[in-house]
Amino acid sequence: MAGGQTAGDQSTPEYHRGEMQVATHRSMYMRFNGLVHWGCTFIAALVAFLVLWLCAHIAFLASAFVAAVIIGVGVWMSRNTGHNAGY
Repeated sequence: MAGGQTAGDQSTPEYHRGEMQVATHRSMYMRFNGLVHWGCTFIAALVAFLVLWLCAHIAFLASAFVAAVIIGVGVWMSRNTGHNAGY
């Protein structure tokens, strides 16, 4: 058989074009985008905090302030702008 499956292997469902629920697809897409957005925001804040505090020898509170500003920009960027209101 094609793909290395045997005749008795029915454990994986077949893909049928057009049968996926649109709401399910949209939900997964929005969650993935949120994960990428917040993951990148927190990684950027953490890297900036550690570099400023440990490598540049800037005070802990100043480094924490820069990290908080980065997270604040991430929150501001994720505000609901109404672009996806029609979907």
